[in-house]
Amino acid sequence: MIKIAILGTKRLSSFQKIGPQLKGTILELVRNKDRNILDANKELLFSQFDGDFDAIVIEPDVSDQLLIANAAISAGKHVLLQVPSHHSPTKISKLISLARANKTKLCFGNHLRFSHEGQTIKKEIDSGNLGQPGLLRIHRWEPSKTSQNEVSKTDLPNQVTNSTIIPEIDFANWLFGEIPRNLYATSQGLLTQNPLSSDYIQIHLGFSNGGMALIDYSKNLPKGSGYNFTSMVGSKGAIYFDDHQNINLAFKGGHPEGLNLDYGNDPLRDQIQNFIDTLRDDQESETQFEEVFLNFKVIKAVEHSLTSGKSSKLENDEYEQL
Repeated sequence: MIKIAILGTKRLSSFQKIGPQLKGTILELVRNKDRNILDANKELLFSQFDGDFDAIVIEPDVSDQLLIANAAISAGKHVLLQVPSHHSPTKISKLISLARANKTKLCFGNHLRFSHEGQTIKKEIDSGNLGQPGLLRIHRWEPSKTSQNEVSKTDLPNQVTNSTIIPEIDFANWLFGEIPRNLYATSQGLLTQNPLSSDYIQIHLGFSNGGMALIDYSKNLPKGSGYNFTSMVGSKGAIYFDDHQNINLAFKGGHPEGLNLDYGNDPLRDQIQNFIDTLRDDQESETQFEEVFLNFKVIKAVEHSLTSGKSSKLENDEYEQL
């Protein structure tokens, strides 16, 4: 039986729900008092609790993710790092090297890969039903958490590297099977003129097979429910989803077909189960080290494009501004 500690509090109820559904593991939530120990001396937690758990899941709301991951790996613990943010490719590379040296598993989480739409699109691509991937569109619209009177124009978070758009970039690269050859990003804001913290961000990714992805993000909906939409157009067909279960369609010639998806699947549960299977069967994780390292190259290039207003092109494995 694999014992996994969960570090993070925002999805506490979700982990409590999926715990009994997981096979071959026991989930243990790291309590607030343990978080205080961790904040005071992050290495101390893993030396004191050595042997109490085999692996740890570090959630997005945890500060100093890499420092904690380093301490865990050094203590011989396996790590699932959920949507790592604020990190450079160099820091990610060092963490990967540490995991290899200590012969521990280091996995990176992205719920979009395990969502019903993500799994369906990937299966349709891999089976050849969609043909060559052509145009991926991802819309992520979130309700505003701030108002003009509640926040200054300088203290809004970086919307790219605070993990807001990282999952979408990884998702696009995963579906196309590579990182983009060229990219361009632009933004506009009502609350701030900072291009990295804007209310509206749009990212264009161009891939070597002639395909492209368009990601747009808004955090300025009226307070309430958000909206997510994903579609993929290929050379043989197309597929469309939204997260309100309005209508999901497949276009393969003639009239579009309605898709009856299993909304009973739980992306978080399936992602944690994949982590468990990786540890138990000593297999490769869904997200490979090299993918994560390359993803952060893309993220840095997106940041540069937002601040400079220029597009970037991949040359000799590095992005250069045009």
